[in-house]
Amino acid sequence: MLKIKIFISKLLASFFYTGYMRPAPGTWGTVAAAAVFYFLYEHIRVPLTDLMIIGGALFVIGVPASTMYEKLSNEKDSGTIVIDEAAAVWFGLSAVLFLKLVTGYNDWFLIITYVVCFRLFDIWKPWPIKLFENTLSSGLGVMFDDIIAAGYAAVLYVGVFWGLAQF
Repeated sequence: MLKIKIFISKLLASFFYTGYMRPAPGTWGTVAAAAVFYFLYEHIRVPLTDLMIIGGALFVIGVPASTMYEKLSNEKDSGTIVIDEAAAVWFGLSAVLFLKLVTGYNDWFLIITYVVCFRLFDIWKPWPIKLFENTLSSGLGVMFDDIIAAGYAAVLYVGVFWGLAQF
């Protein structure tokens, strides 16, 4: 039973093992999550509201998976844990694709540029991202700091592209 828990923890925390890819596992996890998001949105036609629910489920699942992985690896916020990037980028992309209605920009353009913007905030970690990462317990801190980074990226991103669409 313990081996199954370890397997599931590694599978989920690493977002289906993309967290083991090097270099830059967070970027690999983000790109994988964005690709799955795009496939579900564009080819399966899953509504954005349902994709946001899936993002919420990733967050809820990610907290215990990250906590368990931290205990297994004896490492706080291991680079292998990328379910936080996956959940965060899903929330951000859900907001960003509403821009398509306003701007008419291509989905791939919006997704790729948002992923870059999100990764910059996730790596930079402006205030209060680092504070949440350090003060919230284990998996919750791992997950929540990326949600804030996604929010920062989405606000900046939507503001810039909505502003450009006005001209």
